[in-house]
Amino acid sequence: MQAIARFRPSPAMVVATVALLFALAGTGVAAVALVPKNSVGSDQVINGSLRNADFKAGEVIAGSDAVSRSFDPVNLTGDKGTQVASMKISKPAAYLIWAHATVVSPTVAGGTCTLFAHEVPGAAGAVPDVVSAMSAVDQTGGTNAPTLWMSVVHGFPTNGGSIDLQCAGGTGRSQAGVRDIKINAVRLGGGD
Repeated sequence: MQAIARFRPSPAMVVATVALLFALAGTGVAAVALVPKNSVGSDQVINGSLRNADFKAGEVIAGSDAVSRSFDPVNLTGDKGTQVASMKISKPAAYLIWAHATVVSPTVAGGTCTLFAHEVPGAAGAVPDVVSAMSAVDQTGGTNAPTLWMSVVHGFPTNGGSIDLQCAGGTGRSQAGVRDIKINAVRLGGGD
C-alpha cells in the first residue's frame, strides 16, 4: 500500500495535467475549425514545396517541365486504328514522351498501339514533322489484357504540337477495348 501511495499524483499535478490536455486539444480543434476545407491557395503555398504525391493522377503543375495525363477506357473497332488519347504541347523544346495502354480482348493477338508526336501545321499548310513508335501484341495465349508501352523523343517548334495515341484490337477483334491509358512527357530543354 505504501508503494501505491508514494506514486499517487498530488491534486495540483492532476489539475495541471488536465489543463495541459485541454490546452493542447483546444488548439488542434481551433486549427481545424478555423481553416475551411480547400481554402489553401497559391498565396499560402511556398514555391517548390509541393511534390508529385500532392496531386491527383492527371493533374499538371502550370509551367512545369513534365506533363502527365490519364484517359478513360475506349472501345475499339476491329483492326482500324482508333485515337484513344491526345495531349497538346505548347512549350517549344525537345520532349521525352512515353505512353502505356492495356488492350483488353477475348484474344489479343494482333492488337496494336502507336504513339505519335507531331507539330502543328504551319500557316502555309506544310505537312508537319511526325515521329511514331508502335507496340504490338504478338501472343495468342496467356493474359487477355497485356499492357503495351511506347516511347519517343521529339522536338516541338514555337507553334507547339500534339501527342496522340492510336490503338487497334487486331483483325476481327470487334470486342476489344483499351484501358489504363496514360501519356507522359518530360521537357528536355530549349525554349523558355
